[in-house]
Amino acid sequence: MSWQRIKGLKEKRADIQKQMKQILDGADTEKRDTSADENQRFDDLSKQSDEITGQIRREERMIELDAEAQRDLPQPGREDSKPEDTETRDKNSKDLEKRHTEAVDTFLRHGAAGLNNEQRALFMADQTELRALSVSGFGVVGPRGFYPKLVQSMKGYTGVLEAGAEVMNTSTGNQIPIPTSDDTSNSGHILGEAGEETNTDTAPTVGNVNMDAYRYSSKFIRVSLELLQDADFDVISYVLGIAGQRIGRALNAHTTNGDGSNKPRGFAVAASGQIVEAADDVNLTYDDLLDLMNGVDASYWNTPSSGFQLHQTTLIGARKLKDDNGQPIWSPAFGDVEERLMGKKVTINNSLSVYGGSENDVVGAFGDWSQYKVRNVSRPVITRANEKFIEFGQIGFIVFSRHDGDLADSKAIALLDLPAGS
Repeated sequence: MSWQRIKGLKEKRADIQKQMKQILDGADTEKRDTSADENQRFDDLSKQSDEITGQIRREERMIELDAEAQRDLPQPGREDSKPEDTETRDKNSKDLEKRHTEAVDTFLRHGAAGLNNEQRALFMADQTELRALSVSGFGVVGPRGFYPKLVQSMKGYTGVLEAGAEVMNTSTGNQIPIPTSDDTSNSGHILGEAGEETNTDTAPTVGNVNMDAYRYSSKFIRVSLELLQDADFDVISYVLGIAGQRIGRALNAHTTNGDGSNKPRGFAVAASGQIVEAADDVNLTYDDLLDLMNGVDASYWNTPSSGFQLHQTTLIGARKLKDDNGQPIWSPAFGDVEERLMGKKVTINNSLSVYGGSENDVVGAFGDWSQYKVRNVSRPVITRANEKFIEFGQIGFIVFSRHDGDLADSKAIALLDLPAGS
């Protein structure tokens, strides 16, 4: 993973989206609709572009998380010891992280019986975390460096995070309140010289949402005994990669459509007062997107995290749309500039519905995604099932991590619903 690889991926995506633009421009030049073959080619290129975009975002996020993990490494040593210089402290922190990682690798390959006394001692400090998760049997809490590996895989399957939700990382899972405030109805006014301000009815609407920490499970991940015996096999990345994909899919479904009952409250539920009805239930239109943007106050339009969320299938169709003047509303990605719809960021969220579904299905959303809060409790827990799948020559692993999500400002997001009669 490197910036050089990211640069190569962006160049590849730019070339693909250039081909997509050429298909649309060719039909425009000849004043005709795109043919069936051109539509199929465009759709195929769209899917390739989306896959590369997902790779780019995962690579970029992994670099960010690696940097965060290095900053957050624990500082070893007794409280009464003399202060260490920065170089020595960083060296000792990295050494502790390395030893912790080696201990987890030993546990995954050989189980608790394979741990030496020093490795067992490293895990003893994490018993409170394990008890909080009610983990039966022997489980271990991964070091801080594990968290970026898990989130890297999660993020590719979590449209809400990709869109720009504010992430709050906490070390414990206690409930925390998040204050909310809506001041969009208030504005200042002109006051005469030496005049006294008598209007005191300008308090914003305030409240709070409580963020819990729901335990997510990867379910069993099976690994063959042969792979565990192979020293070149990166068992940690393999297990965390699959776990991140599975937990990411579940978390995205809940942060999109969850009802908030023993699970996160998704934005499609929290913003149910901000509904825009689609023109029909067959195809997305330019007017649908325009109405969707107008479904929220304009103050939310130009924040860094404002944009659309659409299902991948819906986005492919949106890339072909034109405005009332016959101009394309889609701008391909170029270099570090992400693709845009109507000048706004667009994120794929495959937990949204597609056209052709049922009445009131949410097929799109627009708004300021920083108003959606995602809480992550850092450091995943890994457990090992020695006997459950032994007849197949496999060991089973489960990864647990804790998360929650809610919308702090319900007016920041508007939803596009399919109309009645669909």
